[in-house]
Amino acid sequence: MVSKSWIRAKALLQLTSQKDGSRAAAVTTWTNDDGRVMSAIVTSMKPSLIMSLDHHESAKEMWDYLQGRYIQNSGTFLTLLQGLHELQQNDISIEEYCNYFDRVMGPFLSMVPKCEQGCSGCCAKKNKVH
Repeated sequence: MVSKSWIRAKALLQLTSQKDGSRAAAVTTWTNDDGRVMSAIVTSMKPSLIMSLDHHESAKEMWDYLQGRYIQNSGTFLTLLQGLHELQQNDISIEEYCNYFDRVMGPFLSMVPKCEQGCSGCCAKKNKVH
């Protein structure tokens, strides 16, 4: 298996190996800018979430991962989060509180993607739950 780093290094070598050196400056500028954006992304996140970005090698990869993971196309997710945030027992019975909690969490659980067949991480989680 060829690593992404090796492929990226080979592509950069080809670009910087131009006889006239015309692309070397552009590649250097791009690499520096990419590093700055990656740094900005990492420093704007909570420390507990930074580990999920370790294997990404460009700002675009990081952005695409974060966009797919945290941006929802509908207001449903936001509405569910708001309902969970507002959930308080106050003076209701524990049974009523649990029923309300189940009503709020039901849609959350339906938003979790199904396990893909052959995915070792998904299978391990599924086996642990059941």
